[in-house]
Amino acid sequence: MIPGSHDDYRQLVLNPDARKDQSDVMKKQAATAYHLLVDAERAWRELRGRNIITEEEYTSYDVSMVCRGAGEITKPFHEVNSPVLQSGLSLEFHDQLFHPDPFSTSWYALQGQGGESTPYGEYLTMIYRAMSSVSIHGNLSCKRSEEEKQAIVGQYYEIFRQCVADVHPDSYDNHWIISRLVARKTM
Repeated sequence: MIPGSHDDYRQLVLNPDARKDQSDVMKKQAATAYHLLVDAERAWRELRGRNIITEEEYTSYDVSMVCRGAGEITKPFHEVNSPVLQSGLSLEFHDQLFHPDPFSTSWYALQGQGGESTPYGEYLTMIYRAMSSVSIHGNLSCKRSEEEKQAIVGQYYEIFRQCVADVHPDSYDNHWIISRLVARKTM
């Protein structure tokens, strides 16, 4: 397991004993995008359960990798045989910013502007689709037609929308840790 990875966060969320020794920052990181990823993975599993996607498509795509932990971002700079190091890049600077849930923040801002009210679940689906549809589409077999891929992507987000239909931002936080890094070409 990579320290700072989504698996790390999930383990902390699911295992109360693991949380006892963690700092407040790590506890906040444990909740980072957790709800979103659980529902995204649930939708992916349901596509497989309905035989809409193949076993190979299901196992070759990790929904949680749409959002990467800090350890996963910096890891290529520390592995001897990584393509990053072999290309001559070195890590010059890395930091992390904890950002309150950007989805609920922007949703509340839109609600405050008046106009037609969009349910939070619909808004969340729209934003998540904008972030992840390319990677889901790209994971589907090249043997599928473009129309078939688009239909599967549409089904995925419909399942996701149903998962989040009744959520409210106060109970469905998706705080983010934003990593910034500077790499330098050394060769």
